[in-house]
Amino acid sequence: MRRSRRQSIRIPRDSHEVPYRPGFSMIVWVASYPRSGSTLTMLTLFHAYGQLRMGSIFHENLALGGLPPDWTIPPRSTRLAGLPPAVATLSNDQLLDLLRERPEVYYIRTHKLNQASTSDAAIHIVRDGRDSIVSHAHFVGGRDVPRFRGLSLQQRMAKLIWPGIKSYGHWSRSVEAWCERDAPTPILRFEELLTDPLGAIRVACEAIGIELPIPTGGLPEFANLHEQNPVMYRKGQTGAWQTEIPSPCRRVSSESMRTECESSVIDRLAAESPGAPGR
Repeated sequence: MRRSRRQSIRIPRDSHEVPYRPGFSMIVWVASYPRSGSTLTMLTLFHAYGQLRMGSIFHENLALGGLPPDWTIPPRSTRLAGLPPAVATLSNDQLLDLLRERPEVYYIRTHKLNQASTSDAAIHIVRDGRDSIVSHAHFVGGRDVPRFRGLSLQQRMAKLIWPGIKSYGHWSRSVEAWCERDAPTPILRFEELLTDPLGAIRVACEAIGIELPIPTGGLPEFANLHEQNPVMYRKGQTGAWQTEIPSPCRRVSSESMRTECESSVIDRLAAESPGAPGR
């Protein structure tokens, strides 16, 4: 049965004009659908702006770095910086609450939908949905993610388009969740990030009341990153979907997909993407 088409997501045109409201915690989510530029954002904050207090949500683990010097024990595999014994046993939610009480800013990268419902400020990175899906399909294949094992690139794309990965949602649901939250959430477009990462991130941070220092470094060369980890750093470009998504998209016959990879779905992704006419 063909799914009904959902209403298109409205992404604000003046995406940085989000008024800062005092009283929000010192956690800033660096949020996106996977493969949309959150890693580049974190690299820029770290290498160019010297921001050391940052972390990432991986599956159910919270990995942290740059914690206060009094929090010192040997690092663990799932939490990258030293934590005192009393803190090391806390759950992710308890540890996040502890960070919210501190005066420092902590940038936490996430793709998970449940963080969108918090009152923390966020920087929301949005990439053309078609490019995100293509890149994500290559990524889960390169990482040999079990649920995508043995599937072709087109089959992986179809499964990511619908139903998506439960904790991340599909692209539409992810963008909708972060665009419609009440907490301050400027939108950082992937295209802006590629053109001027330092300037784009500075503007986004200013929108939530954070003044970054003068840059003291530069970004690593993409060619070097690609050589070190070609799965994580594949192309770093826009528009790859034009050569990697078939047109018209072939129907995926596998019953496990429970949907069709059809032109209407691709058209909807195009209409909802930040570069589409009228956005």
